[in-house]
Amino acid sequence: MKTANFLTLAMFLTTFALLISCSKENNIEDELFEKQNVEFVIGNGKIQKGTKNNKLDDATKVVITIQNSDGTATEYTSSELNLYNTNGNYSTQKIALPVGADYKITEFLLLDVSNNTIFACPLENSQQAPNVTDPLPINFNIIKDVSTPVNVEVISTENLTPEDFGLTRFIILEVGTFNFLVSVSELGSNELLTADLIITKNEYSITTSLEAIVNNIVNIKDEFTDYTLTINKTGYLAYEQNFTIEQLQIYETKPLVIELITDN
Repeated sequence: MKTANFLTLAMFLTTFALLISCSKENNIEDELFEKQNVEFVIGNGKIQKGTKNNKLDDATKVVITIQNSDGTATEYTSSELNLYNTNGNYSTQKIALPVGADYKITEFLLLDVSNNTIFACPLENSQQAPNVTDPLPINFNIIKDVSTPVNVEVISTENLTPEDFGLTRFIILEVGTFNFLVSVSELGSNELLTADLIITKNEYSITTSLEAIVNNIVNIKDEFTDYTLTINKTGYLAYEQNFTIEQLQIYETKPLVIELITDN
C-alpha cells in the first residue's frame, strides 16, 4: 500500500445578506436572499510517515468544484481561488453561497506557481480513497449565522497518477494570452470617449468596456491569426475592423487609437 501525507483544510462560513427586490402580479414583495461567505483555511495537517517533497508552502491556488446536492452546477465549477499566506496562516479568497441549501465538493486540487497539481482530494472508490477520512464528494450545508467547519483531506500527488485519485487526468491547461492598448476618441477631436469593444474570431468572442483614458488594457487569447474589433458608442457610427495578431501586438506598449464618426 502506498503511504501518503495529507493536510486538513477547514472551510469556515460566515454570513452576509443580499437584498433583492422581486415583483409579482398585482403585488410587489421584498424577499431576503442570504448568502454565506466561504473561506478555505488550511490548518496544521497531520503528516504520516513517508513524507513527500511537496509542501504546503508550494501551493498558490486551489481549484474547486461545488455542486448542489442534486448534482446540478453552481457558479463554482473548476474555479480557481487564490491561496494566501499570512504569517504562516493559509487561507483562500472568499466565495459566497446561498444559505439553507445542501452542497457537495466534487473537485479539490492544490496547484503550485507553475500550475502543477501538487495535492488532491481523492474520489470515493479510488485507490487513494482509504487514505483519507472522507473522500469526494464531500457533502455540506450552510446554516444562517452558524460557522461550520468542513474538513477536506488532500494527498500529495508525487509519484501518483490521476487514476490513483479516481481522475482521468489532472486538467491543468495554460491558455496563452496577450495584452494590447486601445483608446477611443471622436474624429477631429482630442476628447477621449467611453465605448464598448467586442473582439471576435469564429466562435471566440470577448466584450469589454473601454474607459475614456489613453491606455485601456485589453487581454485576449493568443490563438488566432486575426481578430475582428467592433466598437459601439451611442451617438456614433459603429466601428468594425479586422486586425492580424501581429498588428495588434504592435500596440502592446503604445495605444491603438480609434476615432469614431458622429451619427448625424
